[in-house]
Amino acid sequence: ESVQQSIERIESKGLRPNRRVLATDDWQAGRIGAGGSVEFEVAGKGFGLLLKHMLGSIATSQPAVGPSPLVYEHTAKIGALDGKSFTGQFGRAGSAGTVHPFTYGGVKIADWELACAVNELLTLKTTFDAASEVTGTALASASYASSPNPLLAFVGGTISIGGVATAIKQFSLKGDNGLKQDRYFMRGATSQVKKEQLEGAQIREVGGSLTGEFEDLTAYQRFVNGTVGALTLFFSGTVIQNAYTYSLEVTCPAVRFDGNTPNVGGADLLDQELPFKCLDDASGTTPVQMVYRTSDATP
Repeated sequence: ESVQQSIERIESKGLRPNRRVLATDDWQAGRIGAGGSVEFEVAGKGFGLLLKHMLGSIATSQPAVGPSPLVYEHTAKIGALDGKSFTGQFGRAGSAGTVHPFTYGGVKIADWELACAVNELLTLKTTFDAASEVTGTALASASYASSPNPLLAFVGGTISIGGVATAIKQFSLKGDNGLKQDRYFMRGATSQVKKEQLEGAQIREVGGSLTGEFEDLTAYQRFVNGTVGALTLFFSGTVIQNAYTYSLEVTCPAVRFDGNTPNVGGADLLDQELPFKCLDDASGTTPVQMVYRTSDATP
């Protein structure tokens, strides 16, 4: 993680005779905030809450409550982020052995990235934007998911384009939530603290890239013709109960591929990078949906 507090300094630009260095009383503390990135290895439990704050809405169901009562599905979709935030805390150990709590309030996920490659784990990188950082809040007791809590990896990964399973070496899916992160106002004692990071700085952007081998002209023609089709990323782990496994399934119903032409770089087989952008097809479906199958009863 790289979450840090920022306190801006407002320095005087005034000039005085024989003063060549800024004086001790020629500055004031300015805007306060905090933020940075946090990276996770995606596991079968404990990620529902993050999906909610990444996309905006989440609903819980049980696909087979009778024969498989331990299985839950948390379905995250694009929804309103306004009015949603959380508190996060990092315990950072000093060299003297004491763990110091750094607590962040008013946290929102500004952007995120899911990624995986051959022989790697599925990872989630998030950018936190917070309103405050304090060190006076007591260190909370960490509560970890019970075992088993399998990590999701490339060995359980399947990627489909237009409903057809496709051989992919690596992928990246990124989302930018378009939050207005600099909402500061002249409002007395709270002037230095930002107000809620509302949506509206820009429309949300979701996209990424796939990399596979250049086999034929199918992927190239999608780029040339501007073909819009569905993209599905499915990562499965160990069994929860009966036929149900810990898994994460990401569906983008309308994806536009933006290139590229494959190029010869040497004697090896040709790779082909497929950058893409997720679109809203105006059918009422969400541009991005993430179904998290787990034994967690709540996100």
